Amino acid sequence: MSSSGTRRAGLDRLALAAGVGLSGGLVGLIVPLAFVGLAEDQVVGFSGFGGEFFEVVSALVLAGAILLFLSFLLYRSAFWRLREEGAAFPLATTLCLVGSLGLLALLVVSIVVFGSSDTLAQCVQGRPTTVLTCLKASSPLGEYAALAGFWLGWVGGLGLVLGLGASGRRFGRPEFYGAAGLYAVLLLVLVGPFVSLLYTLPDTLDLLLTVPILLVLGPAFVVAATRRWTAPVP
Repeated sequence: MSSSGTRRAGLDRLALAAGVGLSGGLVGLIVPLAFVGLAEDQVVGFSGFGGEFFEVVSALVLAGAILLFLSFLLYRSAFWRLREEGAAFPLATTLCLVGSLGLLALLVVSIVVFGSSDTLAQCVQGRPTTVLTCLKASSPLGEYAALAGFWLGWVGGLGLVLGLGASGRRFGRPEFYGAAGLYAVLLLVLVGPFVSLLYTLPDTLDLLLTVPILLVLGPAFVVAATRRWTAPVP
């Protein structure tokens, strides 16, 4: 394949990765976080939901984790195709591989949660911050897998920021810079709600409200950058 063809293939793969990632974020993150927001409300809590609630949430997380895992693989493939365009692309490829391993760990946790929804529902009883503790009680390795999966996935997010920023510099398309910035903000935002599962933090719901916006705009900027078919790939 010619150099121009390789670049175009890389851009096409970036567009596909963004679309799959957007779907995974909607299914596996936005909806479950919305349920967590309801659980933190003083009127509606986890005590109002039984095992069926956890089954639905865990199934959504499982489906979202699968899509996000595929998205990381597609981003990794895209950056690998662009590896000769700059030194940042091979590093982004490696980080995305790390992120895919984190998503695999979250897949395992999702399967464990799906199989022990009744036990978790009885353990949590209106206290969302005890989710990881209850997961550890039902499966000793579950808490550690969830922690490792989240942080490995977070490192993979750094790969997205690096690779998309490098794409903006290489192809002169500001939308890539916008996507990289939005993903960087998303990584910062996700730390607060996740830490709130370990410790009680105030106003985490306000942070959660920004996640849907970032998850929509980030991939949308990537798609916008790759759909400028009339502009030749330099």
